[in-house]
Amino acid sequence: MIFSLIVVVIPALALLTMPLVPSAKTYKNLSITDDSNTEDFRMYYSIVLTKGTPGKNISLVLDTASAWLLYYGSANSSESSTEVCYNNSTRILYQSCEIVGKLCSDRFKADDLLANSQVYVGISRQDAVFASCDGVLGLSFSRLSHGFWPFLSTLKKEGKIKEQVFSIYLGNQSYSQNYPVMTIGGYSDDYGIGEERIIPVSSYEGHWMIDIESLGLGSNTTNFTGKGIFDSTFDAISLPENSYNTFVSIFSQKTPNDTSNYPYSFPCDYQKVHSLQNLTFLIAGYEYLITPNNYVKVQEDFCTLRVAKSQNNYIRLGLPFFREYYLIFDYEVPEILTYKAADPEKALKFNTLYIVGIIVLGVIIIIPLCFYVMLSKVQGVASEPLSYEKIPN
Repeated sequence: MIFSLIVVVIPALALLTMPLVPSAKTYKNLSITDDSNTEDFRMYYSIVLTKGTPGKNISLVLDTASAWLLYYGSANSSESSTEVCYNNSTRILYQSCEIVGKLCSDRFKADDLLANSQVYVGISRQDAVFASCDGVLGLSFSRLSHGFWPFLSTLKKEGKIKEQVFSIYLGNQSYSQNYPVMTIGGYSDDYGIGEERIIPVSSYEGHWMIDIESLGLGSNTTNFTGKGIFDSTFDAISLPENSYNTFVSIFSQKTPNDTSNYPYSFPCDYQKVHSLQNLTFLIAGYEYLITPNNYVKVQEDFCTLRVAKSQNNYIRLGLPFFREYYLIFDYEVPEILTYKAADPEKALKFNTLYIVGIIVLGVIIIIPLCFYVMLSKVQGVASEPLSYEKIPN
């Protein structure tokens, strides 16, 4: 019985170290582009998909604040035999810009995850928001795309993924050491550490929108309460103007400088950055910390706050938040699961060592146990008294 228990339990423990959703597809080393100037904080990650028949590789920007799949290029049926375009043009609003494009559908494939009929908007290259890529892969809800399914919804409806979930890991590291990972259809336990936290999402407006209870710098908090939106194409945190002014006034007490300059910059170096306080958010009863390394950008002998003025009353949670936390976006609940971002190299090494350790421990226990069981049986046979029936006369 003990032998059977060990045989069952040890493999089960080993399986616990494997990715939580083995059928999900993970894409490592996403391309990163810093396309920002001093004011717009634009930085983005892109993934390569295959479009049409025959397949053409295209690079699409990952955008959690949009649901459209945009393709920069003329909607020309000669490019793909499976492409279908409709006669009417469509107007969409993308990042505060009105874009006129052509509504089409085609096959889009991420490795072996194939969406046979994915609606997209073909727009002119001259209207491209991200000039270095071929388009945008919207990851938000269909309310933002006039009811047309975004890519993950199409994969789910066509039965290509079991869970309408995606996860993004950017890593709490400098750009030169970045290890960006996206998982479609699930997530992995390699990239998060610590407790699991759940953030409820209000998807009514189509965004990954959450309630923020307060924000602050160190022990200083502002009286802001409102909504936040996750945006993976924005390398900053944007605040409503009043909250921004309050935040900068608190921050400037530690870094005296002219607070009228925008974005706010001040003389500093890497050593100075490490002495600054954390930016804090209270979300769903949990405190989320953004370290100075992620909300301050060091440029030679001065630094710039990755904190911007919002054009509305929402807080825009950009890449500084993504770098601090491993984020798992679940369309179906909807909710966002968060873990503190792990060092992936250490996490993978730990899992490998853990599995090897369990196997070695199992071998050490099982082999002596087998000998013990066999020896017990032999001794049992040898010591068992002989029985016989008396032969009747």
